[in-house]
Amino acid sequence: MDGYAHFKIAVGIVHFMSSDRNRNYLMPETIIVTIENVDRRRDFTVTKIKTKRPNTGGGGRKFLSFIEKELIPHIDKNYRTESHRTLIGHSLGGLLTLNAYMTKIVSSTLT
Repeated sequence: MDGYAHFKIAVGIVHFMSSDRNRNYLMPETIIVTIENVDRRRDFTVTKIKTKRPNTGGGGRKFLSFIEKELIPHIDKNYRTESHRTLIGHSLGGLLTLNAYMTKIVSSTLT
């Protein structure tokens, strides 16, 4: 989430954690995909709050569906990938990440 702001940080962390130069090997090879959003409130919130002013919130589930059903299959088709996935975010992006995690946990306990 917010790739324009966090891409260099993510690359640095992955490079350090998986570097053979430092003999870290704490992380496997990783493909970093950043997503730049045009409407953070819409894409990173799963509920729409009724306010006096119009707002665009509440599109988070649709955005997660895009990631799961379109983006990941596209990456899997075009790159050598593994099944392990990590979703990270900050602020509203972190809220979306936690919602995605909690939704998966709750749905897996119900089935």
